[in-house]
Amino acid sequence: MAYDDIDNDGRFPDDSRVEVRYPRSRQEEHGDRAAWPWLPGSIVEQCGPDEWRVCVEDRGVAVLRDGRPAPRNTAPRNLYYPLCFRDSTEIRRPAPAVPGPSVPALRVDATPAEGYLAKVARLTAARDHAKGRVLGEYLLLPLDEDRPVVVDRGHPSWAEVDAEQRERLGDPLSEEGRP
Repeated sequence: MAYDDIDNDGRFPDDSRVEVRYPRSRQEEHGDRAAWPWLPGSIVEQCGPDEWRVCVEDRGVAVLRDGRPAPRNTAPRNLYYPLCFRDSTEIRRPAPAVPGPSVPALRVDATPAEGYLAKVARLTAARDHAKGRVLGEYLLLPLDEDRPVVVDRGHPSWAEVDAEQRERLGDPLSEEGRP
């Protein structure tokens, strides 16, 4: 397949996934550049004959809009990832994925020869597999007779429920006492 971006020689096409050397800390930044870890990223553009602008897409180096380090529970939409300039010695294609445990094929597209009932069976199996993975992460607690299932801010148990949830999530109250 030919790559026809006139500003890019095709070694690392724009928007392609790569691994890039990037320091995770100030200590690494001032250390040996060859010892910097390989972090996931993507090519933004080629800037010169052997230079690319790369977005480093590792959660550990993401920051908030104001530049402060992002707390662990920050929503992905609020994260800002660094851009850096790298030559070809500091960029590489991602390592091949290590095969994990056997998982059924969860493709959604049908082959032309696949009949309706076969497709229904395949999609049902995929749904059941996904449901098992998601629900396996939840712990279903018995209902508490003293409180309703849903408690809003006006309910007398609000402060207690809110404190329990914040403790469970590791999310302390802000200075004003509000989220």
